[in-house]
Amino acid sequence: MVAMNRAYLPALLSCLILAACGAGSGGDDLPGDPCSIHLEPGQDDQVSVQSALLEAASGSVICFDPGVYRFTDGLSLSVPGITLRSSGSRAILDFSGQVADAPGLDVTGDDFTVENLELRNTAGDAIRLLQVDSARLRRVRASWTADAPPVAGAHGIAILGSGNVLVEACRIRGAADAGVAIVGSAGVEVRLTSVRESGGGISFDESSEVELRQNRLDPVVVPVAH
Repeated sequence: MVAMNRAYLPALLSCLILAACGAGSGGDDLPGDPCSIHLEPGQDDQVSVQSALLEAASGSVICFDPGVYRFTDGLSLSVPGITLRSSGSRAILDFSGQVADAPGLDVTGDDFTVENLELRNTAGDAIRLLQVDSARLRRVRASWTADAPPVAGAHGIAILGSGNVLVEACRIRGAADAGVAIVGSAGVEVRLTSVRESGGGISFDESSEVELRQNRLDPVVVPVAH
């Protein structure tokens, strides 16, 4: 009986090794991949991206693969705890085809993070936070070019009725109004952010605990207004 067990031992070990290897190769997640969802530019970015924002579970990290994503309407996000970021090289969200005067990205979900994304030629605010508790915007770019639609402008980042918001190392260029607008909000910090060639720099109204640190505002019509 002991001899039989020894004879089967190599085969048993081989099966266990194969089973272990097979278990590691299944599923969509890659080892060490921080992204819950990967998006890439396609034929209908409007549908694919908006669907991902609607269907994502709270706590998801949605990563945009490098490239240009083209939209005909704004995007909305109401799910809390979502992170949007560019994976690898910067992803560009191009709203040059947007018709309605609406934000490029309209966020109402709490605990929101966006990093390393570029938004171009939105018809309204590039990013609007509306009654959001806790948000972090890092290394975001918002710009308007000659291809911008006729109603383009508004603000690069609009923070409305929100709290505990960090805007860090963002770049805004060509906004018709203030690059960053803070209204009815509390606990907002804007730092290391540049606003250029815009109607205004940073404006805040009916807000408290607003901190501005090491920002570059030139050339703009009104650097800081409150």
